[in-house]
Amino acid sequence: MGALAPVRTESRHISLDAAEGVITLSGVSLGAHIFALYDIAATFILLALVSIFVAQTLRELKADLTAESPPEEVVKIIENALVSVEGVK
Repeated sequence: MGALAPVRTESRHISLDAAEGVITLSGVSLGAHIFALYDIAATFILLALVSIFVAQTLRELKADLTAESPPEEVVKIIENALVSVEGVK
């Protein structure tokens, strides 16, 4: 999961950029008619998209962002390797 997280994050970034572009273009087109209402709606739409993308990214990166112990088997292998070295107790 960790290796693909940057790709997913970049994909969300590109999607958000595309959504912003579409909203901005439609805002320029519709701005003369319903300017104030459109700006408010567009603001909430963009805030919702950003919130969703941030939440998804943080959920996927949770394991990378928090300190987790390795599995017990890995710890035992490391301990056995250390004990086999002369001078390590």
